[in-house]
Amino acid sequence: MNNRLIGFFGKLRRALLSNLIWKILSLVCAFILWSYVVNSDTRNILPRWVTFRAADVGVVGTKDIANWNLALLSDPSAIMDEVRVRVDVSRTYFSRVSTDNVQVELDLSRVRQKGVHEVRLTATSTYGRVYEIIPATVTITVEEMDSRNVPINVVYIGRSEGYSYTTRSTNPTSIRVSGPSSIVRQVKQANVEFDATDDIAPVSQTELVILVDAEGNEITHPQMVKAPSSVIVNADIYPERALIVDTDSAVFGTPADGYHVDSVVIRPDFILVSGDEALLSRLDKLFVAPIDVNENSEMQPVQARIKMLPGLFYQSADVLVEIHIIKDTE
Repeated sequence: MNNRLIGFFGKLRRALLSNLIWKILSLVCAFILWSYVVNSDTRNILPRWVTFRAADVGVVGTKDIANWNLALLSDPSAIMDEVRVRVDVSRTYFSRVSTDNVQVELDLSRVRQKGVHEVRLTATSTYGRVYEIIPATVTITVEEMDSRNVPINVVYIGRSEGYSYTTRSTNPTSIRVSGPSSIVRQVKQANVEFDATDDIAPVSQTELVILVDAEGNEITHPQMVKAPSSVIVNADIYPERALIVDTDSAVFGTPADGYHVDSVVIRPDFILVSGDEALLSRLDKLFVAPIDVNENSEMQPVQARIKMLPGLFYQSADVLVEIHIIKDTE
């Protein structure tokens, strides 16, 4: 009995070990064949619909049309509400299909001239096969590309009372704006909003650029490029005082016989001056170079300049001096 068992197991061992490599290959092939049958079974394939916001649709080929001096005027998010993509996928991966692994694109690379074009949407999926896209195409408008330099304008917000705010410099002094010609033509200025809240001394800040039209309305467009998009602003922030322009010292000399100076009026009668507090504290009024009234019986208004101290900033350096000469009374 024992000899029979030993003989049986010996034969079984020899059968298992003989042609082992071919047997392993057979198992691998069988597994591959089974996988193919399972995945090719139409009963195992399900349609999975994925919905995208229009803003999530990628736009590719903008560099290609830029080589033809063209730019996309249409905003995809404005010309369609949403995009639905049907992906045919096996039950195994059905739940994995989402907007994270399905990509929808509007490809402009074949557009070669301005005008209205019907462009097909394309989609790819990590899992399964893209079967349908709704809408299948999008109507777009392409314009000539325009580029221009736009000057920087600094707008101060959060001002503190009693301080002056002036722009010493910006880097750069202008930016380059490129995009659809009809949009770029609307741009009149590149504003930089400088938040000066709690700033009471000279300071430098980097701020973003905001493009505006002639009425000050912000202009944005997905295909408009600002280079650079931010600017370094060097601002002078100093204490500011309103100083009266002295009239008593504004004239010298003696009018013609029988006449005298009745009054002197200076317009404006005060000027805003800003600067270091130590310098400002030395001033209580401003002066002009004296005007000679010698031997005059009347005087025309005279344009005069304020005597300025170095290191201070004056709102204006010019004033108009009106000297009223009248006859003496007997």
